[in-house]
Amino acid sequence: MLLAFFLLLWYTMTRLKLSPALLLVLALTANAETFQVSQNGGSGTNTVAWFNMAGSWANPKVSGQIGPGDTVVLNGTITNGLTIQGRGSQENVITVLFAQNAQVVMPYPTNIVSQKPCIIYGLYLKYVKIDGGVNGKVWASDNGSPTTCTPPGTNTYHTDGQGILFYGCGTDVEICNLTVGPIYVRVPWSNDHSISGTGDSTGISAAGITNCFIHNNTITDARTAIGAGGAPNVSIYSNSIVHFAQGIGVGVTSGTATNTLIYANQLNDNLSWKDEGSDQFHSGGVHVYGVPGWASGVQIYNNRFGPVLGPQTTSAIFCEGNVESLAVWNNVIGFSLYTNTVGGGIAIGVCGTNHIPVYNNTIVVFNGNGASGISINPPPPAIAPQGDIKNNLLVGLALPITMGNSTGTLYSCDYNLYYVTNAAYPIFVYRNNYQNYGNGPANWSYWLSQGFDTHSPQNIWTQDPLLDANFKLTGVSPAIRAGTALDAAYNLDAAGRSRSASGSRWDIGAFAYPSRGAAGSPPPPTGLTTNTPAH
Repeated sequence: MLLAFFLLLWYTMTRLKLSPALLLVLALTANAETFQVSQNGGSGTNTVAWFNMAGSWANPKVSGQIGPGDTVVLNGTITNGLTIQGRGSQENVITVLFAQNAQVVMPYPTNIVSQKPCIIYGLYLKYVKIDGGVNGKVWASDNGSPTTCTPPGTNTYHTDGQGILFYGCGTDVEICNLTVGPIYVRVPWSNDHSISGTGDSTGISAAGITNCFIHNNTITDARTAIGAGGAPNVSIYSNSIVHFAQGIGVGVTSGTATNTLIYANQLNDNLSWKDEGSDQFHSGGVHVYGVPGWASGVQIYNNRFGPVLGPQTTSAIFCEGNVESLAVWNNVIGFSLYTNTVGGGIAIGVCGTNHIPVYNNTIVVFNGNGASGISINPPPPAIAPQGDIKNNLLVGLALPITMGNSTGTLYSCDYNLYYVTNAAYPIFVYRNNYQNYGNGPANWSYWLSQGFDTHSPQNIWTQDPLLDANFKLTGVSPAIRAGTALDAAYNLDAAGRSRSASGSRWDIGAFAYPSRGAAGSPPPPTGLTTNTPAH
């Protein structure tokens, strides 16, 4: 029967003059299967134990085993960890799909097949997609702060662990449409150190995977919501993240990882990981680093941070180490800081990039005692200028722009709108010389004398940008047409509207005034260039 099928297919391809390669693709696709999996099987479904057996997976495709082109549908409540062991192909991806209301739940992550405990695990995956469908969920039901901490928690278990851990040199992996978490429910402002300064609790971890796409997930209650990197072509987008210490972490510890895109994510509320004072959890929004490897071609744009980013937040966006061809634009950072808190919006301390576009970001801080807006601090020795800071809107910041390295120089800083809400400020820091120029008007005069912000609105103490509740420009905002036109790659604003409709003077901030152009879905930009030194 199978031989007759292939002979008929070959005859058809020959008559239609189609290639043997396409014949093979269609043959494999025609042989694809759908497997139903539930906790204990029955009613036409396979068991979780069957799913986790190495003998249930095959590449090339074997009938009755999960292989290229197949779909596995998870049903009901699954209370054991899952281990994905298959490899698909470029034409035939393996899909693990959650049926409606399906969930994988354990009291705490205990799938010990992996190097670290987790709930769902995969090693050296290729061409695999895990899809939450309508409302698929992966979570730990009883893991978090103990009753013995102060204030007390309510959880029985207090362990490290991952929700999803995909590890090793894989390729073409997609994780989407899932709710992941809670993984570890920590009591805010407590002395709970069950997850130590070097411990781990991660929603989605996907290290070393080339062509990795993590999108449209909701991640809650994990020390790190998403951890990835170490390989080319990583895209993290359209995720909603709450109750985290570090929202998105991308690190490169060896070699060079090119083309990292982090965009259209919403990150809010890191107070759960506020320590009682020892700052163990290195809190921040997006953290990109290359140590000792290199992250090249990093683009961070259209993300939304806040409204709650609390104490011990390093910054909403923090890039450090060996990072080159970096661009940061169209991000909205609106958050409250607490008294005596030093935190900030965008902090860049990298050694591999000149220029560094920092364009059209909106940073609004309430109660910004000590808060910085945009900080450019290249590690010494800093030779080439860094930081092209234009069209940014900064409100309520004590230190709007800082460069603390005494040997560094700014590439450019102009066409920004500052609104200083405390008469004792601002303090602009350039090469650590601000101490000689004081605060307030004297400091602003010093900053202008260095050649910065000569085209920016000058009365920074009364220049209210007149934003609405969503940090968008109202029709009478002084930020309208107060910026400058930039490269076409940055033309779309955070809502997908064209900025170029306003001509040579773009609007300042992440959002163009609505009448500028029709909104659309902003695609990843192309044609971005920076001056990148050899290394």
